[in-house]
Amino acid sequence: MRYGKVKGVDYLKVLMATRYKAKGVLLYADPADYNGPGVKNVAKTWWLPGNAIQRGFVGRWNRGDPLTPFVPAIDGMYRINSSDDLYATKIPVQPISYDDAQLLLRELTEGAPPEGWKGGLNISYNLSTLQNNQTVQMDVFSKSVQQTINNVIGVIKGTVESDRYVIIGSHYDSLTFGAVDPGTGLSIFLELAKKFGKLLKEGKWRPRRSIIFAAWDATEFGNIGSEEWLEENKKELSTRTVAYINLEAAVTGNWTFSADANPLLRQVLYEATKVVLCPDPGHHDLSVYEMWRQRLPIVPGSKDQSKPKVNDFTKVGDQLAFNYFIGIPAMDIHYTYKRQLYKLENYPVYGTALDDFMYVSTYIDSNFTVHKALAEVAAEVLLRLSSSNKLPMDCSDYNKPFEVALDYTERYYGKRIRGANLTLDYLKKAVGNFQESTKRFQKVFSTLKEPDNFTEIIQMNNQLLQLPQAFIAPYSRTPPTGTTPLSSFSILPRYNPSRDAYYFVNLQYAIDFGPKDIDTWKNKVNFTLSVTTAAIQSAANILSDGVLNRT
Repeated sequence: MRYGKVKGVDYLKVLMATRYKAKGVLLYADPADYNGPGVKNVAKTWWLPGNAIQRGFVGRWNRGDPLTPFVPAIDGMYRINSSDDLYATKIPVQPISYDDAQLLLRELTEGAPPEGWKGGLNISYNLSTLQNNQTVQMDVFSKSVQQTINNVIGVIKGTVESDRYVIIGSHYDSLTFGAVDPGTGLSIFLELAKKFGKLLKEGKWRPRRSIIFAAWDATEFGNIGSEEWLEENKKELSTRTVAYINLEAAVTGNWTFSADANPLLRQVLYEATKVVLCPDPGHHDLSVYEMWRQRLPIVPGSKDQSKPKVNDFTKVGDQLAFNYFIGIPAMDIHYTYKRQLYKLENYPVYGTALDDFMYVSTYIDSNFTVHKALAEVAAEVLLRLSSSNKLPMDCSDYNKPFEVALDYTERYYGKRIRGANLTLDYLKKAVGNFQESTKRFQKVFSTLKEPDNFTEIIQMNNQLLQLPQAFIAPYSRTPPTGTTPLSSFSILPRYNPSRDAYYFVNLQYAIDFGPKDIDTWKNKVNFTLSVTTAAIQSAANILSDGVLNRT
């Protein structure tokens, strides 16, 4: 079985194999997904060689410890039996190299593959039946064990607003040597902790707001360390945290800076990258921002290069639970390769024993100038979020995703919704109210100056911090054997790359994957529409002091 292009969904393939009575699964990384178009000679290059084996987690991501759903994995908590874990694999799973996969796949004699199924191996990619009734013997020595994990947390207390937190994190566990993932991010994280700690000890600086440095354990087993910490502290963190900055596989290439981020954090990314020099040889006269804007414009392939593109979250990682389950605006920052050319979702040797120091220093960043530039960007972001009197945020950056998601819903689902005697009118009204509220809020916020407007700045900063919480809505009410660790998730629009548009993921799931019974389906869609509409209107009310203005 071929690894998927998107990290984190292979458990679905294994689950499907289990349902169809497979006895085991052999996973391999196909060269079509991990080597560039037309690449043949991969020896001693950046590309994935045929004898490399990609390891990976095949459980469900973003649910923490699977045995303690809805509660933190600490002493005294209820734990389900491992046999009740709905997403645990029930059959053996073993990764192999694509050289070994080719030896097996070429023996398949029946079932012509559908269009687009073939990969990069020189075989037919037939679907079934080994020649001469051959069988494959799997010997798997994996063990299921329960272990204690350890997050490492450091704190610098703020001076004025010590009860407001800016969190920066990186995981320190790895499947192999992990020089790229997590080594590139972890090294920057540790250097920042060292430098900020030095300034603190010398008495030269202390931030306005508190900074939390968090090194996560067990990220490669489903983001367990970060998500259990969130479950244990979610009430405190959800009401006090300004933002979360994630550093993971931070340097996968040297082409350009890139960022996945909540829209509320776009402005601080723009500001931070404008004051750091580009590490690209021959372009030291440009800032990181300018090179980012040129190489990843906001509308790729068009003449609109007014701003660089900030992506929706494109990969699994510790940042997701902060952003989508707790309502803390998050970002994942990194330097990347030329994705438009290579069409790769991840760097070629991800999860293999080739992910070592020599790989990074030979093929990615020989002088570590990219690491230095990214560390400077991370430091600028951290300083601006922790020490600026007025938060460097623009809530109107939410407007475009909501506008596009509303248009997407009307275009692809409007007829079906109206056919069920439901309406999008209230959702449209809520989106309109929210857009007007963000514009009015930002117009006032941009004019405030200290010290004259000290009280107003504090008040409006607090409104910005409350805003992401409004988008957290009920997700499911399930028993302890449920499918998610948290009982809520964000209704923020997500990006659909196949249609180049934002969409309401909860609404699409309700419509496309809801109950088969028409009345039950209608109730599910109606409820999801109501939850989404109420959340957006709540966000509008937060910015416009809705309770005060309605009394």
